Amino acid sequence: MIRKATTKVAELSDDFDAEDSFSESSDEDDPLGKLRNDNEEKYNLNQRVMARYGTDVDNKKSLANYYIKFTGVVIVLVLIPTEIVIRNSIFDLELDGIVQMQTFIRELGENTFLFFDWFAFIVTFPSRLIFINWVAAFIYLVLDPVLGFKSALTLYFGAYVIAIIKLFYKVPRPYWMDRRVEGLTWSMDFSGPSDSIFFVTFFYSYNLIIFLLLYSKNKHKIWLGISLGILAFVTLLQSVMLNFRGTVFYLESMIGIVYGVIFTALWLTLDAEIHKISEFTAFIIKTSKKYKFYFLFFSLLMFAIAVVYYNAELITWRAPQIWIVNSQEEWDFDENFEIRLGLDATFLHSAAIFGLIGLAFGSSLATKIIDNVGWAHTALWKRIIRGLIGVVVYAGIFVAFSFIPRVDLPTAFFFNRILPHLVATFTWY
Repeated sequence: MIRKATTKVAELSDDFDAEDSFSESSDEDDPLGKLRNDNEEKYNLNQRVMARYGTDVDNKKSLANYYIKFTGVVIVLVLIPTEIVIRNSIFDLELDGIVQMQTFIRELGENTFLFFDWFAFIVTFPSRLIFINWVAAFIYLVLDPVLGFKSALTLYFGAYVIAIIKLFYKVPRPYWMDRRVEGLTWSMDFSGPSDSIFFVTFFYSYNLIIFLLLYSKNKHKIWLGISLGILAFVTLLQSVMLNFRGTVFYLESMIGIVYGVIFTALWLTLDAEIHKISEFTAFIIKTSKKYKFYFLFFSLLMFAIAVVYYNAELITWRAPQIWIVNSQEEWDFDENFEIRLGLDATFLHSAAIFGLIGLAFGSSLATKIIDNVGWAHTALWKRIIRGLIGVVVYAGIFVAFSFIPRVDLPTAFFFNRILPHLVATFTWY
């Protein structure tokens, strides 16, 4: 399906040396020269893509890309404001529907209810961030390191953004709002927009498009259509199962799909630029030092924005008393429970932005040590073993850090979230 990598890291470096031979001062003194060099840089990038994937990728020429942009604009201007206005009235209807569904299944027998609960867990697990992290690393280690880097880059930034959006929406879990609803899984972060549905919509569809269409020598349009159809069915099934478990409203699943479509459109629009950043950061040694520090400063800036926004919310936020009463499980941070219910656990998810730092520095170091672009030349069984080892290492790092006691929010955020993301991604990539 994907043409094997034929361009070595040294060749990429030589290509870049040629395009970077002009001096900085000459660009400033000669605007036309800078324009020529910019065009040459784009040309050389396209040449490397052609050598690697057999096609000159320029998705801006795709008519479908304009349809995606138009859909995103309509969603932002129409659907999202409408959802905010009608949310409360729809929630009341949905709560009754959840109670009826859970009651009906429980009347079929306790074993049947447990079966549905386990089935719901299995169906929804591939949409959890921990599993999608494994998929991203598997793509990097087994299929294609350049596309794997792009996939991980978009994933970590998307995980950060959806966490901030959830802090803004502050949508409760269904079982917080109504005592009749059974919370079959304990979740102390906000419900919507559903990050699970967001991930499965954005991450899987984006990777299907780049692997089967954009960066494939043969355009597998039929297989892409079939795959996206299966993905749509799975997304619908996951929405039903999340609703059955009392953790996500259907409306918030729909909004998760909306944001997933917007993100997919965004990354497809910026695909050429993201591909350039990925190459210059991880696979061209001459530029990697500069670009990986761009990743560092960008991640720290995003972290500072999250901290400021979180602390601003702490000043005014108070969870409704009924949410507190219905949250039956013991909360780790029981001081000021009415303030931190929802906020703390949702804010912890923003630590995913630190995965960008480990991703940039780890892959850059790997390029200096080995020819990681040439991984695609090795036998498939060797690449699969490499990917499985990577998954085990990643999971082991997070498990090891989870044993550090959570004394308060800062220690939990640093030792249970920031450090695992940094260490795991650096080791992995």
